Amino acid sequence: MGSWDETCMASQLPIRVGDPVRAVLLTDVRYADETYAGGFCYASDLWAPRCVPLRGRYDDYGGIALADDPANALNASIVVAGFLEDLSEMTSRASRRMGEHAPPRKALTIEGLLRAAERGSLYVEQHPEVAGDDGGKEPRLVGYALIHEGIYAAMAEAHARRAPSSWYRAADPLFDMLRDAAAFTSLDAAVRHLSPRLWAEFDPPYVRGLGFYVEGLSRRIGVGDLSVDAPEVAALCVEADALRSFASWLAWSRKYWSPQAGKGSQNIDTGGQVALARAVIAHAEERARRDEEEDDARAETG
Repeated sequence: MGSWDETCMASQLPIRVGDPVRAVLLTDVRYADETYAGGFCYASDLWAPRCVPLRGRYDDYGGIALADDPANALNASIVVAGFLEDLSEMTSRASRRMGEHAPPRKALTIEGLLRAAERGSLYVEQHPEVAGDDGGKEPRLVGYALIHEGIYAAMAEAHARRAPSSWYRAADPLFDMLRDAAAFTSLDAAVRHLSPRLWAEFDPPYVRGLGFYVEGLSRRIGVGDLSVDAPEVAALCVEADALRSFASWLAWSRKYWSPQAGKGSQNIDTGGQVALARAVIAHAEERARRDEEEDDARAETG
């Protein structure tokens, strides 16, 4: 069995064995009868993130070795709990083409879910309250993407104070709740109030999304499995806020969420990305110069 490099979703740079990365699960939210041949508007129009990205190192076989720390473990446990509620099937593409459907496994692990997503065999049910144009009957595919840790952190930092775009605007109260650990003292009441709106306002069309973090954390705190003051809760709040900033960068830079590209390639030449970066800088500087000249011309005639 061979090994291969992956590709960073954000930068298209190669990801090599041992590289620190973020792994994010993405749900297909496309309309069934829409080809998008004419393009689309928002970063989450095709795929939307289902989880706060997990931290780890690329394992050379399409997956990651998860970082061993309490916050990452808490994040992984919430991801698994979400799939326990809406997982539809874990069926390979070849089996699906033959009309075969494999029921989900009873014992789910984060490693198994990531592997199934990487192989294109992970499907979730549509939520009946937000059923799509197919009536909510067809399962939705869950995809998978890796992002270089350094790229993810730098872009999140660059856009930490910009306003989110698309459905992330509606998620502001959710992220504010997650970011401020003190809010968890009244989280049970907040969830009871928000639950009817979670699907419609905090999540992408049709499927479970980041709204489950409120439900999942509330349940664990409510039964005493997790302390409000636990350091990993505060750390996960910070991670959730970083995701909002990264999503803002995607939207502002006209990029979008998408599963892996360039799979199986061992090409580690980054000359193409460097040439593109130089061209982008030159274009942006020229655009800024022209804008300044136009502003000056309007001021003289105004």
